[in-house]
Amino acid sequence: MNSEPGYTCRNCRGLIPEGDKFCPHCGKELTDFDRQIGAALERGDHDGANREVRRAVKWMIALGIMFIVFGTIYGFMNKGEVDQALSALSWYPADMVFPQPIEGQTYTVGELRSQIKFELYAMFGLNYLMALFMFGLSFWARRSPFPAMITALCLYLALIALNAIAEPATLVQGLLIKFLFIGAMIAGIKAALKARDMAAEPSP
Repeated sequence: MNSEPGYTCRNCRGLIPEGDKFCPHCGKELTDFDRQIGAALERGDHDGANREVRRAVKWMIALGIMFIVFGTIYGFMNKGEVDQALSALSWYPADMVFPQPIEGQTYTVGELRSQIKFELYAMFGLNYLMALFMFGLSFWARRSPFPAMITALCLYLALIALNAIAEPATLVQGLLIKFLFIGAMIAGIKAALKARDMAAEPSP
């Protein structure tokens, strides 16, 4: 172990003097997490924790990409049905009351058209918004992994719950992806906590 005051850079493994804001060897800007990991590296426990954190960040990015890809696919699959419904409604005046209630509610033809379009756009928008959140959280996790991963896990669990309430069949869809993402987040959270605890311990 290095006897000089400071800690190890997790990017280049060079020694960083205490109080520096940039690594003097590779120039990396240092965050609180860099200091925590650097202190853990001095104790020889860095690699496992850092590996789990990186894995969790990669899963955030992967999930964001999946939201874009599957959201686009499902959106365009539903667009054909939406176009057919709008085409059928185009024969009727907008102020005409649709003859059958939809889920117990009465609509005019104009309101029904707007509702159909809104649901289609909402499908695209929700998936793209979730992708944006995951990309943003993946960048935040590089500086503050613990709160970012807690946020990502809670957001994903909330989405699963809301989908299950709206459509119970979605609960068993994509189980492998769900388990892998949740497992990666939990492992990353544990690793971030471990690094923080090691950084708080006095050096032997």
